[in-house]
Amino acid sequence: MRMTPSLSPPVAISRSNMDDAILATKKPWLGILGLAAIKHSIIALYLSTLALLYITQDAAEKRAGYIYNPNNVALVFFLIGCIHIGSILQIYWTLCCKSKRRRPPPLSKRSSSRQIRPSTADRTQSFSGMSSNYNWIILFNLVEIVSQSNEAIEFAATVADQTITFSSLSLSCLIHLFALLVPLLRYKFVNSNVAKDPAWLTKFLLYIQHNTVSSSVDFAAKTILQLGSVVTLWRLEASLAMTTEISPPSVSTERVRRALVIYLACSVLWGVGLFGSLLQALWIRQPCPPTCQAALMNLWDSTCQCMFVHVNCVQTNSQDVDSALQTSQLGVKLYAIQVSQCDLVDGIANATLHQFPALSYVSIQFTKTKAWDGQLPNSISFFTASDNMFATVPAILDRELPPSLVTMRFTHQPMALPLVLPKTWNVASKLELTNVSFSPATNFSTFSLVALGLAFNNLTQLPTASMASMASLAGVDLSGNALPSVPWNLLAKGVPVLLCGNPLRDANRPELLQTYQTSAAKYCEPLCAPHCFPYMVGNYNCNLACFNAACRYDGGDCHAFELSISSS
Repeated sequence: MRMTPSLSPPVAISRSNMDDAILATKKPWLGILGLAAIKHSIIALYLSTLALLYITQDAAEKRAGYIYNPNNVALVFFLIGCIHIGSILQIYWTLCCKSKRRRPPPLSKRSSSRQIRPSTADRTQSFSGMSSNYNWIILFNLVEIVSQSNEAIEFAATVADQTITFSSLSLSCLIHLFALLVPLLRYKFVNSNVAKDPAWLTKFLLYIQHNTVSSSVDFAAKTILQLGSVVTLWRLEASLAMTTEISPPSVSTERVRRALVIYLACSVLWGVGLFGSLLQALWIRQPCPPTCQAALMNLWDSTCQCMFVHVNCVQTNSQDVDSALQTSQLGVKLYAIQVSQCDLVDGIANATLHQFPALSYVSIQFTKTKAWDGQLPNSISFFTASDNMFATVPAILDRELPPSLVTMRFTHQPMALPLVLPKTWNVASKLELTNVSFSPATNFSTFSLVALGLAFNNLTQLPTASMASMASLAGVDLSGNALPSVPWNLLAKGVPVLLCGNPLRDANRPELLQTYQTSAAKYCEPLCAPHCFPYMVGNYNCNLACFNAACRYDGGDCHAFELSISSS
């Protein structure tokens, strides 16, 4: 005969016993709540800080970081951060406040029992139904594991810092806050000159590009991942509600136990395998050449994948630059090339540059380069040519430049004629033209610069009208020129202007001039050596005028080049 299962009878629970059960279950939950509050508060702080950085980026920083729709992304991240905090407060209220509202019944009724039926329990399980289903929990955690594993693999294949990569695979929520946001906050609000250092760019710009939102698809993916973290809080709240209201039904079938054991075993084995591959990537791999300053530690790949190479011909004792820049030695993911103290008369060969599809930074400094033909790769974002022997603009810079170009530094060149900027340079957002005989006849009307450096060009006048037309301009360096007056139209627009060492005199505005000179004194005085102003020391630009004992050898800016004292 077929038996029809019957509903369990209502469970009789006295109110006093229920209150005692709630108090007994609160202590374990306080520890869980404490850990959850710390973790999700850190996540909220991280998202809010990231939102702050998004909305304070200038045009050049947005281009360099490939930041997608920063204002909308900042708003969404800030709201998700608020949801994290709100969920923590909701759980705290459920645990600590809701139970306090229960009062023991009057003495005359304390002996009576209150009937709690399934319908009453259902009202406490708005989200608990799904969270108490072990299949849903396992599926959710599997999605989280796959996402985090993919994140770890991509991170190791992108960020050229072994310490950060190792820590990223070991920690879940602290690494990005301290390894990324703290240096970025220092860059943004303390010293933005650090972005001139190729080692810093290689490490942190790739980190930024990996971690920030770069497209609509990336925006959706990162939003879903962050919301997944919020869901864990909601699951905690649902479990807490069930524990403090009634005891949840036990799931003790052998099938569920076996599934949970298999899930746990697979998760542990995958974690051990991933950690083992991390150790292999850290210690068992092909060594990179000594010229490699930063390399990736790809998982399941033992070849050298150099990200930043500095070829200093004095150190290598060889003038063959092209042979030191080969994919067979450095891999194909090279991000930055710096060449210094080499003859390199005709520049780096075009074929050499185009070997590396991800090449973003090229710098030649203190070389004897007189000509350079070829075409910059389309991936280039940063270009520096400093202290070379160019008498004219080299052909490689007189052609169409890559649209990805953000920063152009063309400095300390013995130009035969005053430099008139090629129109193709208007793709740059930051332009530094120090000591290149810059022509004041240049028209900036087609440029959209954020920063402009025209120091030490012996200028007596400026194209102020076209300079003022650049709405995005946020800083101009005119130090070491022969300007008789302050460009008041730029200052009136709120553009900071540095005029150290100019013979300023303005009979019509003596009070304004005095106020300006007082405010600029900390950047301009005192000089530790001729043509070396205080702001030039420790600004991550190697200035030979500052490379002496009186100026602390440029505050260490020339350390990477290992210059001799005679070089200055």
